[in-house]
Amino acid sequence: MDIRFDNTFKLSSTALYLNLGHPSLTINLQWATKMFMFYVLYTPSFLSLIYSSIFYDSFTKSCTNLSLATLYCINIFNYVLLIVYKKRFIDIIKMVEEDLLDARELIDEDEKAVKEFTAKGIRASKLWASCCALCGVMFFCKSVIGTSYSVLTGNFKPVAIHELTYPPYIEERKNGFLMYIVIFVSQTFYIVFTTLMYAGFNVLGPIFIMHACGQIQVAIQQLDRLFMDNDIDVDDVLKKLKNITHRLQHINSFVDQIRHTHQLLYEMCLKTSISCVAISSFAIIESYKEGSLNIHLICFSFAALMQSGIPCYYSEVLLGKGEELRVAIYECGWERFWIPKSRSIILVLLTRNMRPLGIYSVFSIVSLKAFADEERITIPFVEDALSRWTARYPTASLPEAPRVQRLWDDVGAGDALARLMGVATGVNLARLKSVSNAEAGAWLQALPAPHLGTLLDNDSLRVAVALRLGCDVCVPHKCICSSMVEATGHHALSCCRCSGRFPRHHALNDIVRRALISANIPCVLEPPDLCRTDGRRPDGLTLVPWQRGKCLLWDATCVSTFAASHLGRTVRTAGAAADFAAVKKRDKYANLASLKLYRFGNTASDSSFHRLAVRGKKFLEKRTVGNCAPSVVTKSLDSATSSSTFNHKYRVLKSSPIELVIGDNRTPPIGIKGFGVWQL
Repeated sequence: MDIRFDNTFKLSSTALYLNLGHPSLTINLQWATKMFMFYVLYTPSFLSLIYSSIFYDSFTKSCTNLSLATLYCINIFNYVLLIVYKKRFIDIIKMVEEDLLDARELIDEDEKAVKEFTAKGIRASKLWASCCALCGVMFFCKSVIGTSYSVLTGNFKPVAIHELTYPPYIEERKNGFLMYIVIFVSQTFYIVFTTLMYAGFNVLGPIFIMHACGQIQVAIQQLDRLFMDNDIDVDDVLKKLKNITHRLQHINSFVDQIRHTHQLLYEMCLKTSISCVAISSFAIIESYKEGSLNIHLICFSFAALMQSGIPCYYSEVLLGKGEELRVAIYECGWERFWIPKSRSIILVLLTRNMRPLGIYSVFSIVSLKAFADEERITIPFVEDALSRWTARYPTASLPEAPRVQRLWDDVGAGDALARLMGVATGVNLARLKSVSNAEAGAWLQALPAPHLGTLLDNDSLRVAVALRLGCDVCVPHKCICSSMVEATGHHALSCCRCSGRFPRHHALNDIVRRALISANIPCVLEPPDLCRTDGRRPDGLTLVPWQRGKCLLWDATCVSTFAASHLGRTVRTAGAAADFAAVKKRDKYANLASLKLYRFGNTASDSSFHRLAVRGKKFLEKRTVGNCAPSVVTKSLDSATSSSTFNHKYRVLKSSPIELVIGDNRTPPIGIKGFGVWQL
């Protein structure tokens, strides 16, 4: 693989050298003289297009000629960008060459990734050069084929590349051989010079973006190998992590350079392409009505569409690679080993890469969404569709943001839920109220990471979905407590002899304990001798003061929405079972609270749909401000609960996601996110 940019991307570099736009060219008197001569040949065609459009052409023909005239203005704009950002372009090209040189020292897997994305950049330059050449050749062929046909038929009539009306002196002589050659050469130079600029400059963005994607892929592969071995050398891991950090800093710097140099260019591409496509499409339709088909205009319209579509596509690829990088940082396996320094670095990398790694225009990020917004097509029969939607949901108002599909779906989902609740009773009504709670679906938002145990197996997912939809989970059978287990399996959630109660209870307490320990707050489970006369103990106690000089006590419990003792409450209010259990817990430990030595926090939850009691949620969301006091911020909070498959040989405990960020003013926060999967 050649490391020189000009040798690797020959098409783009050659085109830039030919039109004097290459950043490495020195801007001096000689360069200015050549550029002046070029524009002496380039400008007459532009002036002819403007003159003919203003004074003589019909509206349709004026639209076509003015679209071609905009290419002149775009070319000048591109030259201005190349001159203003000359040093930045040189720096970017040097960075590409240095990265290609460094790739030779990488292992084969990483070097292959660099070569793969370099090849994609070369293909992008070839594709764009082919589009530009095709468009230019079609205009040229129109003139050559039309003139040749008139010669063969014996009625010689020169056909110009652009059918224009010139000032009187030229108009009277334009069919003469000499004047025809002059016009043909001028218009040919206009096409060739424009094609060179488009083939050389506009493709630089995709080339640079593909190079950045290659470097990101190398970083992803290095992250995947970072904690792969079970026996690791801490110093070696930290050294590799430092190299990855330097690589990511280099990538961000490289992408920032692309943003600076291409921001105005892509804004202009998005705006001019839509106008050129619209105008040329109108001209194509009008010519078709008149009985002719302008192939050259179809090619021009296609090229204008590609002008904005190609940058949007490759920027979307960069956005996707940035998202892959964030996932790779999070899933690199850092949680398998206790290396505090590596965790701090991982946290910094995650924070640094929260911003989308994409290319920005002046007003928005360049992506396929921006392309779709610019090239928006009117939906046919929209009035009929709206009238049918209004007839189906007469009491609903139109969404404030019609582009967002979810807002339309929410209306239908809300109507369906209201109809189901209107006919549901008993257990089904309690189920519907519970699943409509905001926290009931939080478990679906957790990232399925096997290292954290957050990847649900097929049977656990089946049970979770069946409980929410009211489907059958098992065949009816007799429980070991002599009660009948119905097909929905609700009995196992409240059976006093179900072995799933203990892992479920332990999981709840373990989440709170690990969260506190991560924030450097020592705690113990089931502390004895806390002035209880009956010998019972709460689930946990902090060994240092939590708030106002008092240690924190907590106790967890998990109840079922479908239990007969709670069904009367849960059919009226979602989560009523958990709230009722929380009140009972506080009454149970009222004597400890009366000693004014402890602060009590309970984590009562609903085992069926993972709904925390109000007080339990406030306990986990509580944030204490103090000199060294910890803070607990809860996001996508759901209780870590479980349900069992309903046979005696195999039981699966599932839980919903919980994400806690724990820290104090001395250490950076530590993020914990996940839901557990346990088997008995």
